Amino acid sequence: MARKRSTILMVIIGIVLCIFVVGAGTATWFYLSVFDSVDADEAAATRSFDEARARFKGQQPILELRDDKVALLRKAPDIAPARELQTVHVLTWNAEEGTLSTVTLPFWLLRLQDSGVDVSIAADGTRLTMTMDEVERYGPALVLDHLEEDGSRVLVWTE
Repeated sequence: MARKRSTILMVIIGIVLCIFVVGAGTATWFYLSVFDSVDADEAAATRSFDEARARFKGQQPILELRDDKVALLRKAPDIAPARELQTVHVLTWNAEEGTLSTVTLPFWLLRLQDSGVDVSIAADGTRLTMTMDEVERYGPALVLDHLEEDGSRVLVWTE
């Protein structure tokens, strides 16, 4: 009887260990496929931003950061475009460290949230909340293009 319990306990420990290993592997794969950061000089960063920004030539961003406050520049259209959004892209340049980072999130991941997305600035706590439905109504769009005084930059867009 004790041997049977020992076998059952070992099987349970093996299953838990397998779940942990598969979960850790999946999380690592997801992180590596979503985030990327490389050392880059200012010229390479500028080229990357220009290439990304060219898709939205003449388009005003949805959001703007002014005096440490979030401002909504364009109201969401009343109806969503025929095409669903697939991804959210974030491109950042850290001028101080010389790193160019990209984040590409599948939009379905954001749809899992019932609440809206909070855009807030830490300096004064200014907060703007947009629901996923509102974000989707803009369709593929330039969400934010912000340049800091030190040369650091953030570009966010949806496709």
